[in-house]
Amino acid sequence: MDQNFPILDRFNDELEELESAIFERVKPEQLQRIFEMKRALVTLRRVLSPQRDVLGLLAKRGVPNVGERTALYFRDVYDHLVRLYEQIDSGRDLLGNAMDGYLSMVANRTNDITKQLTIFATIFLPLSFITGFFGQNFEHLNGPGFFWLMLGSVVTLPVVMLFWFKHKQWI
Repeated sequence: MDQNFPILDRFNDELEELESAIFERVKPEQLQRIFEMKRALVTLRRVLSPQRDVLGLLAKRGVPNVGERTALYFRDVYDHLVRLYEQIDSGRDLLGNAMDGYLSMVANRTNDITKQLTIFATIFLPLSFITGFFGQNFEHLNGPGFFWLMLGSVVTLPVVMLFWFKHKQWI
């Protein structure tokens, strides 16, 4: 039983490194590693579960064919199994937190990309309208005044919008 503690210690160290890496930069391999670690914990729990049940029975007092000194030994081993089980449950909780952190970081990144694309679309939509409107073949829109009005609005509108977005702290 005692040889399982270093395994769980290495597991917890690797989990801490994975959490730190997730918050530094999100990569798809990290999600795959979370699932691998989760499978490893489930396997370890599946191996330890029957041992815990058997040792729980052997550690009770009054079991025939089990001496008092042997029952003390079984209680000690049972206590170690209970501690291992608690560490496994703690690891599962930490893995769930790492998964939530990963998904949050991916969602934040997606939100940032969506925000940038929305700003680009917001800037180019009025420009498309202006060029489409002044590009029509109307006789009274052919004068040089209308050309300078169109050119001024095509330059001024995006600059004003960018200042407004910065003022609102959207970019």
